[in-house]
Amino acid sequence: KKPRIQLVIYSIILILVVIPIINFTQEINSKLSLPSYMAGIEEWLKSTEGVANQLTEKFMSVTSAGGLLVNILIMAIIPAIGEELTFRGLFQRLFTEWFKNYHWGIITSAALFSAFHFQFYGFIPRMILGVLFGYMLVWSKSIWFPIIAHFINNTMGVTYYFLYKRNIIDNKLETIGAQGSNVLIYVFISFVLTSYLLYLFKENSKEKYEVQ
Repeated sequence: KKPRIQLVIYSIILILVVIPIINFTQEINSKLSLPSYMAGIEEWLKSTEGVANQLTEKFMSVTSAGGLLVNILIMAIIPAIGEELTFRGLFQRLFTEWFKNYHWGIITSAALFSAFHFQFYGFIPRMILGVLFGYMLVWSKSIWFPIIAHFINNTMGVTYYFLYKRNIIDNKLETIGAQGSNVLIYVFISFVLTSYLLYLFKENSKEKYEVQ
């Protein structure tokens, strides 16, 4: 279905206001550890994540506008389309049919989506994003909105890192909701705004896409 501009705007703003929640859960996730009897698995996860981070670092370490555009293509456009078609368009549908419940379909596909990135210490925030994308698909009945939100999220990350490496901006965006004395305030505000935007997205989706 052709995406409505109003829902596109909600999708973009949603990615912005959820940042403190993502940073907060990222901070919690980074401090988690597996039980001692799973030490071998944890070591493997750390090693795998280290390799993934090194690969990402190499891609992100560009200083030209052309390099930035290539990174947006590789790390934002292609993943947004490919991963959403795979995890929301395919697996979410399969899991929903399997469980006979779209909530479980969303949660399971989001968990698989997060695990696919092989980054244990970013599993929770990435799964949260997967859940958001899943509900956006269910409510709007259009894969475009998860794709747009996914694209905006990744493009923000790539662009932010590019500007940070060139000393144009600092790293304060990554600390909102994760560090400082006002962490819980930021997270609470983020939760309220995110919930309200999801409500608006759901209600406005009905106007256009609800089956009569």
